[in-house]
Amino acid sequence: MMVTIDYTGLRLTGALCINRLTALELHVGVNEHGWAVVEGEAGENALEQLQGAVAGREQVIMVRDETGAEQPLFAGVIRSAGLITYGGYNRFRIELQSGTIQMDQVKRSRSFQDVAQTYSQVAQRVASG
Repeated sequence: MMVTIDYTGLRLTGALCINRLTALELHVGVNEHGWAVVEGEAGENALEQLQGAVAGREQVIMVRDETGAEQPLFAGVIRSAGLITYGGYNRFRIELQSGTIQMDQVKRSRSFQDVAQTYSQVAQRVASG
């Protein structure tokens, strides 16, 4: 059974707040991480929300069914976000990468506590991975 979803049943939660979604693209492929592009009306504090680092922060697209219950449609991390002011309205454009991308990323520490190292030694260590 195929379910039809309209924009009134979608809501974005997480680091950035969109008051009303106006566009949504979902991309899913075999052996690939999914990604999504979300656009919509941002509130008056949109610029404040974008200050600081938003890349890598979590966003979830929630969908409300006919009973009113909500469930996640897409969960991911922000790849990029931008604010466009058009005709006096603030609009967000957010690109999301599926949260599964984090399983492919290796955490690396870039803090160096050995004050005896020269800049050259630090650069060589970073370059070597």
